[in-house]
Amino acid sequence: MSETNIGKPIGTLTDEAWHHFRDLSDEDIRAAIANDPDTYEPSPERLDKACRQVAKT
Repeated sequence: MSETNIGKPIGTLTDEAWHHFRDLSDEDIRAAIANDPDTYEPSPERLDKACRQVAKT
């Protein structure tokens, strides 16, 4: 994933595509996330550090 694409739309989805997403079960969504190489589960230490940084601002 390119840093320049974060937060930008990747195109317009058709009604058919939206219906596909609406029909996904929670299990399907979790499996898709688990199989996506751009996602990761942050460690408890990393989450704690992020919470502390947010609390400072």
